Amino acid sequence: MKHILSIGNEYLEQDNLAIKLAKSLKIPGFKFHIVNEDEVNNFEKPVILDVVKGLKEIKVFDDVDKFRTVKSVSAHDLDLGFHLKLLKEMGELKDVRIIGLPQNARLEDMKKSLPIHLKKMS
Repeated sequence: MKHILSIGNEYLEQDNLAIKLAKSLKIPGFKFHIVNEDEVNNFEKPVILDVVKGLKEIKVFDDVDKFRTVKSVSAHDLDLGFHLKLLKEMGELKDVRIIGLPQNARLEDMKKSLPIHLKKMS
């Protein structure tokens, strides 16, 4: 059983697609969890599902070091990329895969294409 960690803000339309997918998809061999960034290191080899601004299609990322670091003004500005890099630097995250969802994607389209991407990964 592969665990898929869905991250986002269910109250923000531009950031709730991963949560909507976790609530609506049932795929044999995969279990969806709705989590926040603080829970990622509770899973061995996490597969994270999250919205990524600027994508046109689903993209799988294997290296958190390739994420751009956003300059933050306060602790409220920290994003998933920053959090994952910090966990990796502290030795608490060794292997992670992020499935990036396009920010403006339609739920119905993602319900069709995400299972295909997940099955390729298993």
